[in-house]
Amino acid sequence: LRTGATGAGPMTSRIRRKTIALPESFGEIPEIATMPVRTARPTVTPEAPTLLPPGLPRGAAPVPPVNSFDGAAPPNGGRRGRRGGRDGAADGIGGVTDDGAPQAVPASEATSAEADATSPVGAIGEGARADRGRGSADRGRGSADRGRGAAGRSRAGRNLPMAILVGASLGLLVLASLVFRKEAFVAVVGAAVVVSVWELARAFSAKDISVPVIPLAVGSLGMLVSAFVAGADGLLVSFGLTVFGALLWRLIDGLEGAARDVTASVFATAYVPFLASFTMLMLVALDGANKVITFVLVTIASDIGGYIAGVLFGKHPMAPKVSPKKSWEGFAGSLVGCVVAGVLSVVLLLDGPWWAGAAIGVAVVVAATLGDLCESLIKRDLGIKDMGSLLPGHGGMLDRIDSLLLTAPVVYVLLSLLV
Repeated sequence: LRTGATGAGPMTSRIRRKTIALPESFGEIPEIATMPVRTARPTVTPEAPTLLPPGLPRGAAPVPPVNSFDGAAPPNGGRRGRRGGRDGAADGIGGVTDDGAPQAVPASEATSAEADATSPVGAIGEGARADRGRGSADRGRGSADRGRGAAGRSRAGRNLPMAILVGASLGLLVLASLVFRKEAFVAVVGAAVVVSVWELARAFSAKDISVPVIPLAVGSLGMLVSAFVAGADGLLVSFGLTVFGALLWRLIDGLEGAARDVTASVFATAYVPFLASFTMLMLVALDGANKVITFVLVTIASDIGGYIAGVLFGKHPMAPKVSPKKSWEGFAGSLVGCVVAGVLSVVLLLDGPWWAGAAIGVAVVVAATLGDLCESLIKRDLGIKDMGSLLPGHGGMLDRIDSLLLTAPVVYVLLSLLV
């Protein structure tokens, strides 16, 4: 069955003449019977909107409306238009420029092939392909930019090179202060505690909780100095005075929200300066510098071991609602790091038994993990990610010393009993 097509043009009705070859069973037929068959008239969309190829400036010659053929295939001119559009783009005539805008075809250079290139289907198809190409290129450049921005970041979401640099700098500062003079270490701890109190007070303000920074900062320094000079008794006295000063300061502001603000102030006093003052109690001993170094090394080993194991093997979250990135695999890495660091530090720095170092390591990993989770719980409740941005790669000062705070009294007690 062969089908031919005749007609005046693509916008008029068509008469299709079907040629039917009769089988041999009809006998000898001298001529081939033909019969005209009228096909469906194409549907022309009334008042179709004027279409402009993508990127064509306003005021240019409009593109004729495209007809709908009720599901039938478009005429051969559409296919020729697409081929012509591609040929024109290759020749620099009727295609697109480097920036994706369609090129106008001069009337003097217009040929039948170039006219096909500017047909509605060809021009629109080429413009759409050019737009898709530009969009793909933009997405590629965006992905490359994101890749370069995330190149220095680890899977845990922090800038690892910067975190290592800042952490090493802080470690050297602490070590230098311990070797130089103990009073220098008191000054370093005092600065860290005052900054942490300020960060905590600012974080509480996100929930309209007012914590008096000035009396707490003064009381924090007094607690550290009292613990270094007068021991545990001086620490308890200065703690009571700091709480009393915070109450008096809050009394001036009136009664509204007083119970909430006073509770937060007492918590802040106990959480940061009181716990940090246990490092002063370790420092006043004859081998106090070595005890403080042991305390710092074991706690840092917990962070490092947990970070490495969590990044490499972490699959089971420990507390997904509080700290989604903390895993049980990371906890196991912290345990190994703390035990190894505890044994080496106690044996080499304090001349104590290895089992005492192992016991301190186990206790430290529990205390340090609880310290991290407690601070994460506070931040989740306050709706913040970090306590501050003072230390690049770590967050705020309180984000850096949170595990040290809960670990300090544990190490102080165990060192007093076992070493």
